[in-house]
Amino acid sequence: MSGRTLVLEVDLDKYESLVEALGKRPYIRVVSMDRQGRKDLVDCPACHKRLSKESSFTINDLMVCCLTKIVDKMRSFKSVLLVNKDNPASGVSEVERERCVEMDPTTIFRAEALGLINSFTDGSKLSYFVTTAGMDFLSGEKPAAPCTLVVLDKEVVETSGELMIEDVKCKDSFKITTVVRNASKAVEALPESVLNFVTNGQMSLI
Repeated sequence: MSGRTLVLEVDLDKYESLVEALGKRPYIRVVSMDRQGRKDLVDCPACHKRLSKESSFTINDLMVCCLTKIVDKMRSFKSVLLVNKDNPASGVSEVERERCVEMDPTTIFRAEALGLINSFTDGSKLSYFVTTAGMDFLSGEKPAAPCTLVVLDKEVVETSGELMIEDVKCKDSFKITTVVRNASKAVEALPESVLNFVTNGQMSLI
């Protein structure tokens, strides 16, 4: 027998009791579209379109290298402009070109979600800096916590774990040694004024 699909939105405090009641009726199939329920489905039961799947990411050597480049620039500028295909360097004034660091949008999203970088509006531009947690991670003093994130439909649904910089995965074991050393040196080279800026938050950059 063919069926029809009905989508219901239920108050959170009534959800469990309604699902239980509906589930007792043999002619009703309850499909929960929460995170766990979606994992068991391929297509949406209502529109039959393919459902997107969760993707996970853990800090890698590429992210560490990008963060190190930001810290290197912060020695002179405290905060940087991140340029990529969505925010090309050609759109940045000649005066601010030296503040630019290449970092793709996905890596920016992940680094912010993990609390390794932060942003604020400096004039008309969105400026970024490595956070205290990011500095501690790059210097090897503390682990990045969280270090892993799970994304669904461009939204973070879970963060977890912790990771020391020397344990970052890299196909080339010799390369990661260099990456770790460069990151630590970059943090060590920061002047006290920049560290105060990172610790105390946004301030005038003049």
